[in-house]
Amino acid sequence: MGGSGFGFTMNYGMTQRSQCNSCSPVEDKSNYWVASLYYHAQNGSFIQVPQNGGALIYYEQRPDPNGDGTIVAPPAGFRMVAGSPFDRSDKNNIATMARTFACLNYNAPGTPQTSHFPTTNCPNGLRAQIYFPSCWDGVNLDSPDHRSHMAYPLQSYDNGPCPASHPVRIISIFIEVTWHTEKFGDMWYGNKQPFVFSFGDPTGYGLHADFLNGWDVGVLQKAIDTCHDGGGDIAKCDPITLQPDWVTDGCILEPSVNERVNGWLDVLPGCNPIQEGPADAKPVSQLSCGAPTTIGEPMHYYTDLAGSHGWEWVGCTRDNVGGQRILVGSSAGISDMTPAKCVEKCRADGYSYAGVENSHECFCGNSVSQENMPKVTPMGNCLRQCAGDSLQNCGGYGFIGLYRKCQGGCNNLKYPVVPH
Repeated sequence: MGGSGFGFTMNYGMTQRSQCNSCSPVEDKSNYWVASLYYHAQNGSFIQVPQNGGALIYYEQRPDPNGDGTIVAPPAGFRMVAGSPFDRSDKNNIATMARTFACLNYNAPGTPQTSHFPTTNCPNGLRAQIYFPSCWDGVNLDSPDHRSHMAYPLQSYDNGPCPASHPVRIISIFIEVTWHTEKFGDMWYGNKQPFVFSFGDPTGYGLHADFLNGWDVGVLQKAIDTCHDGGGDIAKCDPITLQPDWVTDGCILEPSVNERVNGWLDVLPGCNPIQEGPADAKPVSQLSCGAPTTIGEPMHYYTDLAGSHGWEWVGCTRDNVGGQRILVGSSAGISDMTPAKCVEKCRADGYSYAGVENSHECFCGNSVSQENMPKVTPMGNCLRQCAGDSLQNCGGYGFIGLYRKCQGGCNNLKYPVVPH
């Protein structure tokens, strides 16, 4: 989650060169990460549990009661981790209490939050809650374990004085991620809950999150100092510029590791073994299950028709805004739609543009106004499976994927590449 400047190796400058951003504030090009959750079936296979949206990220102004009230924005280049993927038991400390699960049931009284996966089905999903430490040593932007330069307040994970070793209070960051575990409510078996994190944790104690700062630090500091809406409405924080949801939803990176992580899997991604605990998990290397060990070329979400048809990918953009179509030539609904079938129709009708939309709709035309030309940002809104091939994407609802007849060579729109 966050700016498209995310990479296998990266620095603050790369965050600032992000071409798009899945966070609402334009000035926040940070990256936030939480592991994926999987359902572990009785036959040993795994399937990813869908998230309910993205994540809610809270910035809370909790000053040190023993200080002068100053709260500092994390500096450029700052990064940290909350929690540890190796935890498999309750450490009985503040760091454990800072990571909890809420079993959601909107039709019954709330149940106590836990530091481990709930042991009963959650009718409205499972919410993970992670509070980052807010006491900084004031010197190091990072540390070898990504945690030692930070500490939690002495009294609680979200308030109280900072320890003398970490005297600088930064803004408190809190993340919530919700998964649709209720979709597996009738698939429980045995005497244990059936969920496991992608890194092999079936307990939940290994819940952890990463933060890599990409904020415009001056803007964030001004927001910390001047935004005090009692309801926490970010829209009432003048220093911050918000972008619409369709822009944030559309910001995605093309994957550069050729590994299947969706659908039913025989093993967890990376061949991560399940480590039950209660002893801490151990790093595992040199697995021989065939998981990829190299970074490859980016894999496109669109179908490349440059070689086969001589048409280039122009990109994804909004369509039918105010009843105005992007392409105003011929159109058709195609029951076995693929991008190739739409291009072939438009070419036969004498048009130079073709657009796929809503899985089965094809639109043709000869021009697209400059204001409607696609940009990098909306691609995540054009990922509906094609009616004729579930492995290809054919636009979205209100979003059209555009192709154009090549003139003097084909040049597909280039998307952000994960640096390495």
